[in-house]
Amino acid sequence: MPRHVAQVADALGDHRGRYVLISTGMVYDRLLAGEEITEGSPLLPAHRASEVITDDSYGPLKVACEQDAQLLFGDRATMVRPGWVVGPHDHSDQLTYWIRGASGGTVAAPKRLDRPIQVVDVRDLARLVVLLVEQDLTGAYNAVGPAAALTLGELIRICGDAQVISVEDDSVEFPLCLPDASWDALFRISAAAARAVGMPQTPLAKTIADTQAWDVQRGRPDLVVGPTESEQQALLS
Repeated sequence: MPRHVAQVADALGDHRGRYVLISTGMVYDRLLAGEEITEGSPLLPAHRASEVITDDSYGPLKVACEQDAQLLFGDRATMVRPGWVVGPHDHSDQLTYWIRGASGGTVAAPKRLDRPIQVVDVRDLARLVVLLVEQDLTGAYNAVGPAAALTLGELIRICGDAQVISVEDDSVEFPLCLPDASWDALFRISAAAARAVGMPQTPLAKTIADTQAWDVQRGRPDLVVGPTESEQQALLS
């Protein structure tokens, strides 16, 4: 057991309740994944050499967190593995970027519009955590949505009736898009176990509408992700 985990264990003694860790779907080894990832699919090796977060280190760092939680709490530990968390008050702007872009008439997008996408409404994720505590459930639970399979192109069309123009510049980083097709497996995760214990599935159209209303309410500040408006205009031209 790592030293810091042992110190926490000693401090808690017998006063240990249900511990819910918000992990990530990126703990899964995408190169070993089959057609669908379940809670029993292979995980990446844990990473403890540093805490620098990159696309490649984030999943392994979360695996290390899961291992520490299991060492400390045993069967009192519950792992929740969400996909991209979106909805009102999401200041990462991952979904808000596409909502604004799709409402502008024309939007630049990456060339693979058929790439799979999974997101989870933050309110559904919160409800799942409450249910797991209320029912005192152990194990791991994938928290993804929507219920039906979705592509990036379909998500953009739900955001608004815009002309979508695919750009060929691979150096542009678009929201909700991982580097290449080798990551697609991480958007084919099953949430059957979470739905079985009662996790709701908010329709994506409602998540989008509520996020758009929140964005207007906060005054539509500059987005923190994706090409700026001027950069997008350059891509479109």
